Amino acid sequence: MKTTLKDISRLTGVDVVSVSYTLRQHPRAMELRPGTRDKIIRAARDLGYRRNELAASMRTGFTRTAAVLGRFDQIQTADYDSAVLAGILIEASRLNYGIKIYPVDNLDGSFNQILSYQIKSVISMSVDKAQRLKTAELCLEHGLDLLYIYEDSQGHFPAVNSANHDGAYMAVKHLIELGHQRIALVCAEHDHVYKKEHHAGYLECLNDFGVVASPKLVSCENSQEGTEQQIARMLELPESDRPTAFYCISDSWAMLVERSAIRLGLRIPDDISVIGCGNTLLAGCAASPLTSIAQPFGDIGRTALRVLLSHNTDIVPTSDNRYLLPSRLISRDSVAAASGQLNETAKTKLQKYGNVELKKTIAKEEA
Repeated sequence: MKTTLKDISRLTGVDVVSVSYTLRQHPRAMELRPGTRDKIIRAARDLGYRRNELAASMRTGFTRTAAVLGRFDQIQTADYDSAVLAGILIEASRLNYGIKIYPVDNLDGSFNQILSYQIKSVISMSVDKAQRLKTAELCLEHGLDLLYIYEDSQGHFPAVNSANHDGAYMAVKHLIELGHQRIALVCAEHDHVYKKEHHAGYLECLNDFGVVASPKLVSCENSQEGTEQQIARMLELPESDRPTAFYCISDSWAMLVERSAIRLGLRIPDDISVIGCGNTLLAGCAASPLTSIAQPFGDIGRTALRVLLSHNTDIVPTSDNRYLLPSRLISRDSVAAASGQLNETAKTKLQKYGNVELKKTIAKEEA
């Protein structure tokens, strides 16, 4: 005989509504004591209870499924997109939710299917402004919940992202503490929010530490060809003006810096220190393995689904309704102390980062 909620209620002595909240992982279930929730779950398992999702969707008018909009037809999906989607899927499994993916390039067709399946929760992974705006309009029209991954929020719809400004600040601060004063920025045209945030973090850190920001040491090109030309221009400056370190808003840009420097006979990190961003799979395979800002893409996916479904999260949203997750500095061989300018702060960072070149420099000074 099929087990019902009433059977579990009778066995546990807990009312049917609380049993239902617990087995549906409804936010109201958190009002119950942990021991009560555990008792309900054990009883459901012992009785062989299986939730009828089809019947539930017919009764409530929605399914325990969330839609994810993105560009999944690309032959090569970016590392970060894969990590974000994996995070969404892992959290969906934990919350007993299903995930259906839809192409963002055909929003009308995708929303027709979303509405046909009675899906009420939507995540957009698009960074295209027009697509994001149209997604918001369609969700408002049909009364759907929406959350953006990357970029900024839209109206009352929140966004989840990494703290790009703070990541850039962290990288530049690390270089300054190692004695670098001429720090270049390899950014890109400011057509997305995250690029503006990286640039702002770079400038703010220089200003906070009294380092003069030189326009000659900044590149904001979008194309690889234009970026390589700007990197070469900076590396070919007279030694007194040439940057001793670069912060790049992506690992790919950082690898371009390494390649350009090596072509000019410069050594990484002896002559030029380089920090990238993203901590991609290729970061450790660079000519000099890249120090990089690791962004928590898996956690972004997990947090996004929790916020969308109104589950608890430890992250407090900003005033503009964004949930920003902190980044980490991953230290590898592409960064060393500026020659002859090692300071006490840099020495204390040995315990935290263990930089090989930094150890060598300190050893020479203390010999």
